[in-house]
Amino acid sequence: MKEAGSHMGRPHGDLIASIPFVGSVIVLVVNDGYLKWAHTSWVTGKLSDVAGLFFTPILVLAVLEFVWELPHKLARAVVYSGIALFFGWSQVSASGESAYLGLFSLSRFLPRWGSTVSLTQDTTDLLALVGLVLSFWWSGSAIRRLAETNGGRPSSK
Repeated sequence: MKEAGSHMGRPHGDLIASIPFVGSVIVLVVNDGYLKWAHTSWVTGKLSDVAGLFFTPILVLAVLEFVWELPHKLARAVVYSGIALFFGWSQVSASGESAYLGLFSLSRFLPRWGSTVSLTQDTTDLLALVGLVLSFWWSGSAIRRLAETNGGRPSSK
């Protein structure tokens, strides 16, 4: 069994404490909790999407690494592709919108945000996929750096 917190076993778990990950979560919370309502604009509408698309795949992969021992490269490809497809589908189709709202209706159990989960379909939101691309690039390079500091051993199986 791999040790918790080891760079070999859970590289995405190690990234959760990073400044880019924590910063993107803070951006999403501040933007959704205050900025969207106090300073509504095109920018505040896209900012949460970019931040969410940055941290969500890292969080999903960290959970998967904790629960199952998955091949690193395959898991990354599936998670990032799946999030890209789901996000795009939610922006361009009624069934995608319904799936999105169904998934995020679980947030009603969270204080304050439960009643404000909504989706405004807007194809310009697809521009926010840049957050996913940045996440893929940054997390991959961060994992390689972690592997180098861990004796040069690869972080994947």
